Amino acid sequence: MSMRTRTIAGPLKGLAATLLAAAALLSAPAVHAQNAANADAAFNSFLSAYLVRSGGQTYFVDGLNKRDKAFFWGQCYMITMVEDAYDRSPTPANKQLIIDLENSQINQDTTSWSWDGWNDDVEWGIIAAIRAYKLTGNTTYRDVAANNWNMVWNRAWDGALGGGVWENQDKFSKCALSNDPLIITGCMLYQATGDATYLNKCTQQIYPWMRSHVFNTSTGQVNEGVDNTGALQPSQNVYNSGAFILAANALYKATGNQQYYNDAKLAADFIVNSTPTLYHNGTDGSWADQFVRGLSRFARENNLWGTYSGWLNNQAAAAWNHRRTDLNLTDNNWLQNTPGGETYAMNALSAVVVQLVTQINPLTGSHVVVNKLSNKAMENGGSLANNAGIIQWGKGGQPWQTWEFTQNSDTSWNIVNAYSTQGLDTGGSTTNGTQLIQWPADSSNNNQRWWVDGQSDGSFKIWSKANSKSLDNSSSTADGYKIVLWDWNGGNQQRWLLR
Repeated sequence: MSMRTRTIAGPLKGLAATLLAAAALLSAPAVHAQNAANADAAFNSFLSAYLVRSGGQTYFVDGLNKRDKAFFWGQCYMITMVEDAYDRSPTPANKQLIIDLENSQINQDTTSWSWDGWNDDVEWGIIAAIRAYKLTGNTTYRDVAANNWNMVWNRAWDGALGGGVWENQDKFSKCALSNDPLIITGCMLYQATGDATYLNKCTQQIYPWMRSHVFNTSTGQVNEGVDNTGALQPSQNVYNSGAFILAANALYKATGNQQYYNDAKLAADFIVNSTPTLYHNGTDGSWADQFVRGLSRFARENNLWGTYSGWLNNQAAAAWNHRRTDLNLTDNNWLQNTPGGETYAMNALSAVVVQLVTQINPLTGSHVVVNKLSNKAMENGGSLANNAGIIQWGKGGQPWQTWEFTQNSDTSWNIVNAYSTQGLDTGGSTTNGTQLIQWPADSSNNNQRWWVDGQSDGSFKIWSKANSKSLDNSSSTADGYKIVLWDWNGGNQQRWLLR
């Protein structure tokens, strides 16, 4: 899906090509072998093969010849694929499917997962739940994620081996997949709750242990972990690299600490430069999705789409070209054709995810929206209330200064506060000087649909689909001053940087 672009009015008119080149975030691929139709086909084919609705429950199965519910962590892992689909295409149908899957999973597995001794299993469930909260605003999902995060922390972090989270309660090893997902979700829970305890545990304890024990800071290799004797478990499994990239990027977005960005890029380049095509790069021939998901998000949120989109598109093309054409399913070896017979869901998952995350517009994801005139961030004042006014404030890394951008089928954008999960809304006004508000997110409401157009200086014009008026900081440099609607005039008070 290519980003919506428009001819810029006034003296900049006619410079569309130059504007797009200058605004690197707009560098979405125009035409690729792996196109939107293939992404739709891959996703819909997976649903046709493995999704079951029965007895009021909605769930995935393990294989083509199975109709019973998939195991706990596999179920959660497949839900994250649907959440990727929503990031690419935030349709009511995709949202409802996430709700149905999450509700059925909680109904089946209860709200406390302490019965599962594998901490990484629980963490996949936490990821699915907190992402569902971000997409739906349902606080049940947030609370389930928070309670299980705290449960894992309390039982699995200790001082043995210098710190780290045990993978299993038998305490055989501390690994990337029991530590990185806790960082990813810790950052998301910080955004969702404003509780800095989550972030502090990630920055001060979990990540330093990962970086000093599992991550090779010279090469970018992310190893498997450390066993209970202290011996390194070396590996080049791409799922470890992908989870590490997601963790480091989440911390970079939350703190602005350049080390996290550098680590994420080093880990990304280690795999990209050594692996032209992914093929069984992990246990059981699965998990390539974790790397392409991490790389896509890192690229989108850090103006690196031009650096990595070619490699991602090559993976998508390889996966599609080696599918079994009767069912449009591909297992996790993208160097050879997928045979007939049984194709297991977890082996087919990665080939779907690579189509989805390669087609996501580069602007999709988390951004701090900074005014060019004042260099202050747009925020909601830390409010969870409906109708709270939108203001500017000095950048401080607070979760209420982070906004989630998702694109609609008409190429407009919904801009949702990460802390309140409420949408940026015009309040139905068409009057210059009206303060913007937050209101429960509704992607179908034109008051919450925005055009986002790149300018020649790399900034963005953000303007309402409902009334064509632009975001404006009232020409103020003061903390707490209101963000308003105003007719476009091209001044710096109407230009916004996405960080």
